[in-house]
Amino acid sequence: MKKYFIYIMLGVTVLLLAIMLFGKKREREMDERITLRIKDKTPYGMYVAYALLPKIFPNALVGHDKNSPGNWDSVTAEESNQAVFLMAKDFDAEEY
Repeated sequence: MKKYFIYIMLGVTVLLLAIMLFGKKREREMDERITLRIKDKTPYGMYVAYALLPKIFPNALVGHDKNSPGNWDSVTAEESNQAVFLMAKDFDAEEY
Protein backbone atom coordinates (compact mmCIF):
# COMPACT_ATOMS: atom_id res chain seq x y z
CA MET A 1 0.00 0.00 0.00
CA LYS A 2 2.92 2.35 0.70
CA LYS A 3 4.10 2.24 -2.91
CA TYR A 4 0.61 3.25 -4.18
CA PHE A 5 0.30 6.13 -1.71
CA ILE A 6 2.59 8.38 -3.79
CA TYR A 7 0.56 7.69 -6.95
CA ILE A 8 -2.74 8.32 -5.14
CA MET A 9 -1.47 11.63 -3.71
CA LEU A 10 -0.11 12.65 -7.12
CA GLY A 11 -3.48 11.84 -8.73
CA VAL A 12 -5.40 13.80 -6.10
CA THR A 13 -3.03 16.77 -6.50
CA VAL A 14 -3.39 16.77 -10.29
CA LEU A 15 -7.17 16.49 -9.95
CA LEU A 16 -7.32 19.43 -7.52
CA LEU A 17 -5.09 21.56 -9.77
CA ALA A 18 -7.26 20.74 -12.78
CA ILE A 19 -10.39 21.75 -10.87
CA MET A 20 -8.78 25.00 -9.73
CA LEU A 21 -7.53 25.92 -13.19
CA PHE A 22 -10.44 24.83 -15.36
CA GLY A 23 -13.38 25.11 -12.97
CA LYS A 24 -14.46 28.62 -13.94
CA LYS A 25 -17.17 30.38 -12.03
CA ARG A 26 -20.24 31.16 -14.09
CA GLU A 27 -20.48 34.89 -14.67
CA ARG A 28 -23.62 36.51 -13.36
CA GLU A 29 -25.88 38.07 -15.92
CA MET A 30 -27.68 41.33 -15.32
CA ASP A 31 -31.44 41.05 -14.95
CA GLU A 32 -32.67 43.44 -17.63
CA ARG A 33 -36.39 43.07 -16.95
CA ILE A 34 -38.15 46.39 -16.38
CA THR A 35 -40.62 45.80 -13.55
CA LEU A 36 -40.92 49.19 -11.79
CA ARG A 37 -42.27 47.47 -8.67
CA ILE A 38 -41.46 49.03 -5.30
CA LYS A 39 -40.21 45.77 -3.78
CA ASP A 40 -37.94 44.76 -6.71
CA LYS A 41 -34.22 45.17 -6.10
CA THR A 42 -33.31 44.50 -9.72
CA PRO A 43 -31.56 47.29 -11.68
CA TYR A 44 -34.89 48.52 -13.07
CA GLY A 45 -36.85 48.01 -9.84
CA MET A 46 -38.00 50.90 -7.68
CA TYR A 47 -36.84 49.69 -4.23
CA VAL A 48 -33.95 52.14 -3.80
CA ALA A 49 -35.76 55.13 -5.27
CA TYR A 50 -38.81 54.57 -3.07
CA ALA A 51 -36.66 54.03 0.03
CA LEU A 52 -34.70 57.27 -0.57
CA LEU A 53 -37.67 59.57 -1.24
CA PRO A 54 -38.41 60.22 2.49
CA LYS A 55 -34.75 61.15 3.02
CA ILE A 56 -34.67 63.48 0.03
CA PHE A 57 -38.01 65.08 0.94
CA PRO A 58 -38.19 64.80 4.77
CA ASN A 59 -41.37 66.88 5.25
CA ALA A 60 -43.32 65.30 2.41
CA LEU A 61 -45.85 62.51 2.46
CA VAL A 62 -44.55 59.68 0.24
CA GLY A 63 -47.04 57.28 -1.26
CA HIS A 64 -47.72 55.39 -4.42
CA ASP A 65 -50.79 54.95 -6.54
CA LYS A 66 -51.39 52.64 -9.47
CA ASN A 67 -54.35 54.66 -10.74
CA SER A 68 -54.09 56.96 -13.70
CA PRO A 69 -53.36 60.63 -12.86
CA GLY A 70 -56.95 61.65 -13.54
CA ASN A 71 -58.15 59.39 -10.71
CA TRP A 72 -55.83 60.69 -7.98
CA ASP A 73 -57.45 62.10 -4.86
CA SER A 74 -54.36 63.39 -3.03
CA VAL A 75 -52.79 65.56 -5.78
CA THR A 76 -54.40 68.76 -7.00
CA ALA A 77 -53.17 71.45 -9.34
CA GLU A 78 -54.11 74.24 -6.90
CA GLU A 79 -51.98 73.00 -3.99
CA SER A 80 -48.36 74.08 -3.53
CA ASN A 81 -45.32 72.30 -2.09
CA GLN A 82 -45.95 69.01 -3.80
CA ALA A 83 -44.04 66.93 -6.29
CA VAL A 84 -45.23 64.09 -8.47
CA PHE A 85 -42.90 61.45 -9.87
CA LEU A 86 -44.29 59.32 -12.65
CA MET A 87 -42.59 56.00 -13.29
CA ALA A 88 -43.78 54.11 -16.36
CA LYS A 89 -42.48 51.97 -19.18
CA ASP A 90 -44.41 54.09 -21.67
CA PHE A 91 -45.50 57.67 -21.06
CA ASP A 92 -47.82 59.47 -23.46
CA ALA A 93 -48.53 62.87 -21.96
CA GLU A 94 -51.57 64.82 -23.08
CA GLU A 95 -52.51 68.41 -22.44
CA TYR A 96 -55.32 67.33 -20.10
